[in-house]
Amino acid sequence: MAGTFGFDKFHKFLDRKVKEFKEKERRFLKETAARAEKYAKEEVPVDTGHLRRSIKTEIGDDWSAVGTNVEYGPAQERGAIIRPVKAKFLAIPISKKIKKQTEKYGSPRAFIDALKKQGYSIFVEDGVIKASKKKKVISLFVLRKQTKIEGKHFLENAKIKVIQEITEIIRGL
Repeated sequence: MAGTFGFDKFHKFLDRKVKEFKEKERRFLKETAARAEKYAKEEVPVDTGHLRRSIKTEIGDDWSAVGTNVEYGPAQERGAIIRPVKAKFLAIPISKKIKKQTEKYGSPRAFIDALKKQGYSIFVEDGVIKASKKKKVISLFVLRKQTKIEGKHFLENAKIKVIQEITEIIRGL
């Protein structure tokens, strides 16, 4: 057989096009993931900011993902029923001020112990833990056997927004 009929040039052309395609695919994955991360961070519920800061992007050869490694992330995304693990009831802080004090001491029990040391009497009335001192009564925690967290769907909503923008993203490559 004489000659290769230009297949060497054709194979070089194909190799170049495959390389160009892989570069565009990589840019596409980076752009879609960056947008999804941005949108998720805009929608995530924020208390301390820990969950928002934990939202990160990972990119592989032919995939990208946006998510969080925070333990309560899935409950915030999809919703959950929270039940006590080591107690009979959940102690849910009555206010942001009580929540802040609870966080300062590390737990409701530690906060209550600190109040006792300050001379407060602790009692439960109508499912609410209260503290009193010199006729002053402070409501601290509502007691619940369980509580339901509604899903915020911040990751799913981010994915939906990016899917709606795919044509625009591809045009920008």
